[in-house]
Amino acid sequence: MHLKLVNVTVNREAHPHAVFAVLENEKGESISVRIHLAASQNVDHLTLEGIETLAHEAARQLVP
Repeated sequence: MHLKLVNVTVNREAHPHAVFAVLENEKGESISVRIHLAASQNVDHLTLEGIETLAHEAARQLVP
């Protein structure tokens, strides 16, 4: 199943080391994931492609 990135939310005040992403399949079904960033990672240096990769990794951890 192919999931594409459809939404990214960054709230530095509430969650300084997290990015929230939504992945969606062709049927319109979606999964929301929280991407934990290391203290050394800066969200400003991530690309959308990089966020999508991290979101896929986070989604794999949720689905056995």
